Amino acid sequence: MGILKGKVINHSDIDLWVIETTTNHPHGPPIAHKLSGKRKSPKNIDVDGFRRIDGKSIDGHKEWWKILDVNDADIYSSGTDLKVCVAYKRQVPDLHFGAYVTDNSNGWGEPLKIVTAIYKSKSREVIGYEVEGIGRIDERAALSMAKAGELDNIVLVKRGTTKYLRSKPDQISGNNLRQVIIA
Repeated sequence: MGILKGKVINHSDIDLWVIETTTNHPHGPPIAHKLSGKRKSPKNIDVDGFRRIDGKSIDGHKEWWKILDVNDADIYSSGTDLKVCVAYKRQVPDLHFGAYVTDNSNGWGEPLKIVTAIYKSKSREVIGYEVEGIGRIDERAALSMAKAGELDNIVLVKRGTTKYLRSKPDQISGNNLRQVIIA
C-alpha cells in the first residue's frame, strides 16, 4: 500500500493555496500550489494544508489550516465566505511549514467531476448520470468511477449485494443528489 495522502477539493470559485511538504520531494522546500476554483489536488500529491490566496479568513483563521493523513478537505462557497467539510483540521501559523516556495501557475490540479443530472427510466430506475466535463454515462460506469474515487460529489454505497450512489456525507446541502435536476 502506498503513502496515505491528504487531498483538497475546491468546490468554490475562490483560489486557494495548498501546501505539500516533503512527501513528493524530500530534498526541497515545501511548495504552496495555487488551486483554482472547481479543481482538486492531484492524486499523487499529499496536501498538508490550505489557505485562501486573497488573505481572507476561512472559519475565522487567516493562516494555514493543517489537514492530517488521508483526510479530504471539501471546500464550498458560503456567500463570500468558505465552508470546510473535513474530518480533522487545525489552525497553524504561517511559519508552521517553514520557508516555502509558491507555484502561482494556473491550471494546477485536476478539474472536478461533478454529477449534475440523474437520468431515470419511465419506471423511475436510475439508468445514467450526467457528469460535468465528461457527459452522459451509464449507471455501471458511474458506479465504477465512484468506486475509484473519481466523482467528487457522490460516494459508492453497498448494502448487501446492492450498490448505489449517494451524496457525500457532509453538512452541505447544496451538493446533495436531491438538489440535482432529475432528467
